[in-house]
Amino acid sequence: MRTNNVEKWVTTCDLSERKVWIVPVINPDGVIKYPRVSPLIGSSLIEAVYDDRDPMHPRLHDVQLKPGLVNKGWVLVADDYCENNLAIGWFTFQKWMRTTPMMGATEAVKPFPTKYLPPGVAERIAGAGRHQFEEDEIVIPEMDDRPAPTSKIKRTRAGMD
Repeated sequence: MRTNNVEKWVTTCDLSERKVWIVPVINPDGVIKYPRVSPLIGSSLIEAVYDDRDPMHPRLHDVQLKPGLVNKGWVLVADDYCENNLAIGWFTFQKWMRTTPMMGATEAVKPFPTKYLPPGVAERIAGAGRHQFEEDEIVIPEMDDRPAPTSKIKRTRAGMD
């Protein structure tokens, strides 16, 4: 779904002037990837929903990560900005994307400033992403503190004698 009615992509055209949508995502290592989607281009990362009332001019309606990727540490850049109340960062990132060669610009462009990248990038690079923590070990104190077997047979079977 859209985050606060924010488009999670940037629209461009391919060499045949067909619409293509670039949906930036952060991978589990903190690197931003730029998968493209269209009715003719599938993505191993993105599920796209199109408004196909006019098949000659499809329109992207919604995007989300494919099942299981969130648990592995993937996140949409737009979602990461918006979940951290930094929608202005997402709008600026979109504007920057439109000036890059991936959108058809011919001149080299400066990289997006590191200090303004979504918080999820730095968290993942620092090893502090939610997916990078080990789950807590299961502990049942009542079972750990139980008394040793009392009969000679039980102690022998438990390897205590």
